[in-house]
Amino acid sequence: MVSGTSGERGNPLDRVGDLDLAISDLAQREEALLREYERNQQAIDVVERTAAQIRGTGSAEDGAVTVTVDGDNRITAVELAPRALRLGSIERLERAILAAFTAAADDADDGGGQLADPLRQFLDSMPEVTSLLPQSVSEFLSTSEPTKPRRPARGEEPL
Repeated sequence: MVSGTSGERGNPLDRVGDLDLAISDLAQREEALLREYERNQQAIDVVERTAAQIRGTGSAEDGAVTVTVDGDNRITAVELAPRALRLGSIERLERAILAAFTAAADDADDGGGQLADPLRQFLDSMPEVTSLLPQSVSEFLSTSEPTKPRRPARGEEPL
């Protein structure tokens, strides 16, 4: 009679070794998962720090208007040179601010390529996640010189 098969009573002491082995295996797996979690958390921290450093600056009307944005395209600064007040009309100043913002957002998007390496390193540890990413993201991460994604035209649906 073999100990440990279902339905058999056997000597409980015969199964203690199996239980100890299972507990030891679970403890080792727990340690491995905690180490993996810590590595992933460190990688996420690098991605977040890199993203937080992305800035973009754009200007219009020969520097009369300058706009700075962060990586989320939130305006962090607007600078108006004295000549901005002499642009001739509010509409021209509005167009200059919008043009400077667009240039700043494009500049910040160019800086988004800085995220490719940290993201790639993070995702390399999780091939099961990487395999689920859309092709455009996979291509972005696989190129050494990431290209910025094309912005949709007005009225066009984003990809």
